[in-house]
Amino acid sequence: MKKIIIALIAAAAIAPVAHAQSSYVGASVGRSEQKVSVTSSLDESATAYKLYTGYMFNQNFGIEAGWTDHGNAKRTIGPFTLGAHPRSLYLAATGSFPVSERFAIIGKLGAASNRTRLSATGDNDERFKETSALVGVGATFAITPSMLAVVEYENYGKVFKDEGDSMKVNTLSAGIRFKF
Repeated sequence: MKKIIIALIAAAAIAPVAHAQSSYVGASVGRSEQKVSVTSSLDESATAYKLYTGYMFNQNFGIEAGWTDHGNAKRTIGPFTLGAHPRSLYLAATGSFPVSERFAIIGKLGAASNRTRLSATGDNDERFKETSALVGVGATFAITPSMLAVVEYENYGKVFKDEGDSMKVNTLSAGIRFKF
């Protein structure tokens, strides 16, 4: 699965060179909510960053590949500090549904290859790999014909599972997309 995702991301990265009229790149920053479910539930937020590229086959449908760093969320409970740092590589089919000449609703559905590092005071870091579904919704606003403002909410699903423990990540971000 990992090799397939890497090959598809590489193909998506090459696509902008081959088809300049319908390609785009973008970057976003936002808040990532990390929900850890162990013996009790723990919610933490961190700053998230995302870089991505995509290709639109037509006005409505395309493909997107990207990398998201969900940030390093930490929680101190007494003398102990718990930390989680998930990152995701993703590949998704995208949809764009114009509402007006400058505004569109967007969506995506795909898969995310997640890597999560968990840390706890006094313990060695643990690393987890998990593939999960990616679902996203958002909107774009055309600032110029080639520069769009983007707002998105993305659910990366469970970024780790281990013996009944799990962690889910959702990200709300805003950024800029450049079409070429």
